[in-house]
Amino acid sequence: MGDIFILDSFNKYLETLPKDRNYPSTPFDKLPKKQPQLKQL
Repeated sequence: MGDIFILDSFNKYLETLPKDRNYPSTPFDKLPKKQPQLKQL
């Protein structure tokens, strides 16, 4: 349950960033860009 809370918070954090900027380096950068991983939760 804690993991879902962290991912939800991280998703909200990403939504606050400008869409035209490169995001800071995160573990998610290593995943395929085609699929919105966090949106599936």
